[in-house]
Amino acid sequence: MAKPFDMTAIQRKHIERALARLEQTKRNRAERANRKAIETRNRRQKEQREAKAAKRKRPSMGTNAERQKLALPGWQVLIARMDDDAWHTMGEMRALVPEYAKGTVKGWVQIKLPNNGWMERAGNPDFDDSDPAKAMATGLMLYRLTPKALRMAQEWREALGEANP
Repeated sequence: MAKPFDMTAIQRKHIERALARLEQTKRNRAERANRKAIETRNRRQKEQREAKAAKRKRPSMGTNAERQKLALPGWQVLIARMDDDAWHTMGEMRALVPEYAKGTVKGWVQIKLPNNGWMERAGNPDFDDSDPAKAMATGLMLYRLTPKALRMAQEWREALGEANP
């Protein structure tokens, strides 16, 4: 009579093959996971390199040579490029003078121009601080040129070669 745990040679061989297949499946899964992790890492590194390169090439920061080509100081260039009787957000005004850094334009708009009577500001009725994304897009304040600035803007536009017809 056979013992309950005795196996024949054929049964033992089947079990060994099944265990070998199981081990091979585990190795294959581990290799696929490693390949996927390496591909993900390489893709992220490539995206980071491209983002850094794009940041270095961005046109928003002008060089001294670009600024020196302008016939006027930067704050006068800003006034000359603004639309008459239109309210502007800070982001729109930064876009008007890409030759200058964001902080420089912010200083002109918030301090220099209002204090000297070139620009007036008002609260933005579209500003909604309950939605941060919308708040950043609309801006807290709106700015427009004063009559004093409007009188000089046309002269400065001609100096820049950007006169309105």
